[in-house]
Amino acid sequence: MKNGLRLPFIAEAPILPARILKFGTAAGTVIQATTNTDVQIGVSPLKITYVAGELVDVILSESPLLQLGGTVAQGVRLTTDSVGRGILATGSVRTIGLSLQAGVIGDIIPILISQSPLLTP
Repeated sequence: MKNGLRLPFIAEAPILPARILKFGTAAGTVIQATTNTDVQIGVSPLKITYVAGELVDVILSESPLLQLGGTVAQGVRLTTDSVGRGILATGSVRTIGLSLQAGVIGDIIPILISQSPLLTP
């Protein structure tokens, strides 16, 4: 599985593995996404937990692995829960991408990053 384009950002707060990320408050920083209206820019690497101030290689494209916060089918649009895990996108929300396999809460699945601004059904 390819990990795609990665760009370095500084962790503004602790970041867990395989989480959806958004821009932090300071330039060049990221934090875990916490709402489905956050601009979801990428995913944190699978096997690394970051502390504030560390450099994070944010995965911005291709098919990274993402931890799920709920049950999803294959081929559905994903957004974030309150701790950066992937959940089914419904209603008018921003999305990180598309699930490449089905899964349940706690599973780690591949996704295709294809962000969208406020998905409207």
